[in-house]
Amino acid sequence: RRDRSPDEAVLLLCGSSVRAKELAADPDLTAALGPSPTGGVAASVPLEAVESREAPSSRDCWAEYRRFVRGEVQLLSAPLSIAGRGLDYADTTAAAADAARLSLAVVLFDFPRSITEYIHCIGRTHRPGQGAGRAVVFMPEMRFWMAGELLQLLDRCKQPVPAQLRELVEKDKIFLRECRMAITRLNGGFCPYPVLLGNRSSPAQLFDAHVPLASNPFEGSDFDEEKYLWSLSPSVPSYRRRLVHALAAEADLPHVSTGQCPGRRLHLAQERRSLPDAFFIEGELVEEVQKLSHVRRHPAVDGADDTPRRGRIADPIIHPKWRTVRVRFDGERKDTFISVDELRLCSPPV
Repeated sequence: RRDRSPDEAVLLLCGSSVRAKELAADPDLTAALGPSPTGGVAASVPLEAVESREAPSSRDCWAEYRRFVRGEVQLLSAPLSIAGRGLDYADTTAAAADAARLSLAVVLFDFPRSITEYIHCIGRTHRPGQGAGRAVVFMPEMRFWMAGELLQLLDRCKQPVPAQLRELVEKDKIFLRECRMAITRLNGGFCPYPVLLGNRSSPAQLFDAHVPLASNPFEGSDFDEEKYLWSLSPSVPSYRRRLVHALAAEADLPHVSTGQCPGRRLHLAQERRSLPDAFFIEGELVEEVQKLSHVRRHPAVDGADDTPRRGRIADPIIHPKWRTVRVRFDGERKDTFISVDELRLCSPPV
């Protein structure tokens, strides 16, 4: 409220229509905006109405949007998928001299799923028929994996970069540099930990002035010398696990995450068979494991077909809760989510 100018309207974008309605009705939020000279304070866009594009009914679904662009309310709370792109916030039905020229503060309550979507959202700050605007963005840890892209975007657009964002990106660069070297060593048949004075070092020996503790991937990790299996610590944040997954994929190194948060761990190995859980590659040929029944039907008798379904992995990422992957089975036009326990490779793993 202290930073907001009296003529500034607030476009609050969040991840779902339910949250949008909750925020629009939040008394603390509306109180923070202060009194409105026109009487209204908050509004919300019903998701189902905007998506259906139906003709206006007795309860006009676009009423809140029109009130907002006319300057009758100070806050519009809406889902990212609806209000984050494709909408201009100008009163196109009024004469140019009478139209309210909004100065928008776009608040990203939930950070978008990609930088492209982020660009669309902050683009609402200055559309045709609007005054100059600004963006206020909240970036949770689960989206930190996009911090590097965000920093590059801000630098390229010559926008101020928060010190915390730049510090985060620098720490992640150090972390990924150490992980990249560890993956190279593991791929070459060596211990992922650096060799000190001719001996294999333990994670506890790896702290020095050049590698900050928060950026050291070896703290709390384990290495199985027989299986050549490196398991990162459960304390590694989920966004960093995602970044290391990408590094391992680039190096063609088998990798998988297991367990539930806060004990979830990322495992990397030279060979697929050394991993503690299933691992698939996009495009691999797999078949469904047959479920044996007490009475096996004979195809010649009743037309039953016991041939297992075959297909290719469409998305190898295993769902952390349901343990499923996406498969496109032969002869089917849609992908199927199927448990990894019900799949096997059509050729022996390597």
